[in-house]
Amino acid sequence: MSLDQAREHGEKYAELCAAQDLARLYARRGERQAARDLLATACEGFVGGSGNPDLQQAMALLAELA
Repeated sequence: MSLDQAREHGEKYAELCAAQDLARLYARRGERQAARDLLATACEGFVGGSGNPDLQQAMALLAELA
């Protein structure tokens, strides 16, 4: 729900955080492809430098899921 709301309001930072949480949940449930797809979409749409700690964490999680 929070991911949908963040997307609805164009809040990229909130979308990134929500996508990370949901991706971790999917990964724990064994749904690695769903986790990757969700997180990749959020990372692609994130406007910000690679120095952002949340974006770095998301990219690291995405690499783990690859």
